[in-house]
Amino acid sequence: MTDKRGKERIIIHIDYDCFYASVWENLRPELRTVPLGIQQKSILATCNYIARERGVKKLQLIKDAKAACPDLVIVNGEDLTPFRDASRSIFNFIAGTLVGTNQMERLGFDEIFIDVTALVDHNLALLLNSAPGDTFSFHLTLSPPHTTFPINLHNLPPYTHPSDSIPPSFSSLSLDTSGQAQPPETIRLLQRLYLATHLATHLRTLVKSTHNHTASAGISTSKTLAKLAGTINKPDAQTVLHPTTTQAFLDKFEIGKIPGIGRKAATIIRQLVNPLIEPEEQLHEEWFEDVKQKVTVLEVRTKLTQVDLARSPLGGTEAAKVWAWIHGLDDQGVGAKKTVPSQITVEDTFRSLTRAEAVMEVLDRLHSKMLSRMSSELVEDPEAAGGVGKKRWIAVPKTYRLSIRTRKHGFGNRVSRSMPLPSWVLSGVINGDNEGTVGRLSREMGWNLMKRALKEEGEERGWDLQLVNVGVAGIEGAEGGRRTIGEFFGGKGKQTVREEVAEVEEMDGEWELWEEECYVDGEEDEDVWGVCSVCGGRMLRFTLEAHARFHALEHSEGMDMDMA
Repeated sequence: MTDKRGKERIIIHIDYDCFYASVWENLRPELRTVPLGIQQKSILATCNYIARERGVKKLQLIKDAKAACPDLVIVNGEDLTPFRDASRSIFNFIAGTLVGTNQMERLGFDEIFIDVTALVDHNLALLLNSAPGDTFSFHLTLSPPHTTFPINLHNLPPYTHPSDSIPPSFSSLSLDTSGQAQPPETIRLLQRLYLATHLATHLRTLVKSTHNHTASAGISTSKTLAKLAGTINKPDAQTVLHPTTTQAFLDKFEIGKIPGIGRKAATIIRQLVNPLIEPEEQLHEEWFEDVKQKVTVLEVRTKLTQVDLARSPLGGTEAAKVWAWIHGLDDQGVGAKKTVPSQITVEDTFRSLTRAEAVMEVLDRLHSKMLSRMSSELVEDPEAAGGVGKKRWIAVPKTYRLSIRTRKHGFGNRVSRSMPLPSWVLSGVINGDNEGTVGRLSREMGWNLMKRALKEEGEERGWDLQLVNVGVAGIEGAEGGRRTIGEFFGGKGKQTVREEVAEVEEMDGEWELWEEECYVDGEEDEDVWGVCSVCGGRMLRFTLEAHARFHALEHSEGMDMDMA
């Protein structure tokens, strides 16, 4: 809620409306006027608003979606490249618009948190020291040269929550809705939120005009409140939350809707409030639809104590977080802008993978995608941008990692092995020799690491893979300018390299049970990943629910086989 100076943060949360369908609508404009669905495996992961109006629901089986809407157009969404590219383009555009605003954090592909505290305070000082008028030129930068946009000081962009709780005129913020004078600290906070509301409208308008994506936004004093506020008026709208109504606002939400409280945590809490709820049945419901036996924040606050939560499987530390969140206390700061990912990984899941030839095909396919992403995200190509010069590394990864999950080990148990990334991989990327590099990567590194992992786990014979993940980690940026590969790798002894590899290997086991969604820019890459509550697999939030539905179908098929 507050920054290091004890001042209330001002945070804007932007959520691109129906982003994944919109990406395809921009790629193929003819899709804008038809019901459109995005497919993941055998599930409809998401759909556009036209499809929703026709009775199509997210996470439906493809056959059920087609039954509800026979003319539904379905595109395959398993290749995340177009979504990643569109997301990065919008993020970079907003970052370039708000030069000097460094706290800007992505949540998945379709959401951004922006801490605009410093920018708003800068503009408020300018406004209060200027002659009274009907308009004000809002500065988008903290230092010259300034880019500005005009705001109308008598017209607050909609919406507010509660409705009409903040007057439309800046000069009227000193009075509450009954005409009574407000405390100075409340006036100051409302003035800051007022300016942030105009800024959010400006950013949304720019994104729509430059990238053809509409967006919704929430404006408040914390990440949790801003994100929730943005859900009230969708699509293509925004909401600013009045700071004195925080608890009443939160109390109406179902406990599972509070950001940071994942499926398992929500299930535990619902059971504490209502012991008659069956946890397994509830999780099954969440695969397919909203939970039927809902528990609100108000019920949790009034029927439980923090001690009750601490004595549950959540434990004391997580209970304290949950208790703070449901009381509107959230000190999570917005992360700094990231120009390069910390890791890049690619993975796929299977019902069964038992043949060496099939594994090599999978490794080749995954490595090809991994190298393509390294090229697009870590290499600067002046010629591609219309300039002159050779390709240069922006940042270089130091570690290669392979992770697998076998049927024997079951869901949630990955086995990972890592090794230093050899320079010939980097040379292949910079020289555009992905085809030759892919084959060598699969044979000399991927296959050998997999055999080593299987042998050490006692599965050298008769293995059955259900997941394969490959990636690069330990990505270091070129501070102060571009550097050569040798400069990136120089200056470290063998012991340091071994320690770095060991550290990466340990990362697979550190995911918390209860929290499936986090705010931190991901450890996997620049996107925030979710954790499947069934198998522990990590994947983009976009695919998480469809993936869980896939488990449910496997479970149902297994039951049918047992009964047979």
